[in-house]
Amino acid sequence: MKTVSLIIVLSVFSGSSGMEEVDVSEFSPYYSPESGMTAQPTEEENHFSYGECPKVTQLLDKDFYKQVVAQLPILCIDTFLVNPKSKKYLLVKRCNNPAKGTYWLPGGRMIKGESFFEGAQRKCSEEIGISIEAKQVLGIYNVLFPDSEWGTPTHTPGIGVLATCSSEESVSLNELHEDHKWVSLSEPNTIDYIDKMRKKALKVLMRASINDENI
Repeated sequence: MKTVSLIIVLSVFSGSSGMEEVDVSEFSPYYSPESGMTAQPTEEENHFSYGECPKVTQLLDKDFYKQVVAQLPILCIDTFLVNPKSKKYLLVKRCNNPAKGTYWLPGGRMIKGESFFEGAQRKCSEEIGISIEAKQVLGIYNVLFPDSEWGTPTHTPGIGVLATCSSEESVSLNELHEDHKWVSLSEPNTIDYIDKMRKKALKVLMRASINDENI
């Protein structure tokens, strides 16, 4: 296997143009000149941590966040939550824009410092009161809406996470949702974004069943 060295250089203004090499080992415990950058070990195949990045849970000022929504994409986690026993998945009816009145997947904005799985677990705990087991990332989707609660169109790139739970009886909705329903995995969804995830989840579940694996 060929070894590839990673050199990071920063341009430093010093009265004349030029590049100065910077030793990044002082910034990350997972970097060494011999091996390059190696992520911290994790169970998530799509998660790469090259050093400490504390979680930021404090909410932004509403007026400032309105400007953020108006000008920047908001990265979100959408959880495709399946009960493997009943072969059904959960949809929740949204109270707010975008997609107000629509049965959607539980989820929302990621916070800085968390993984995709952690985001899915947090949002399900907050929005539906269920402890879930995140399994795998189903895909990355670019989702745009013409509206939002902030009076501006919304751009929400979405990370679809497949997760499982053991019960359908313990759903406890927060103020963001007014209803919920469990839908058969075999039933197509009229929202193509959700239906695309449904099809991918079905393939994962079928593969696990064929290979006699737990999901």
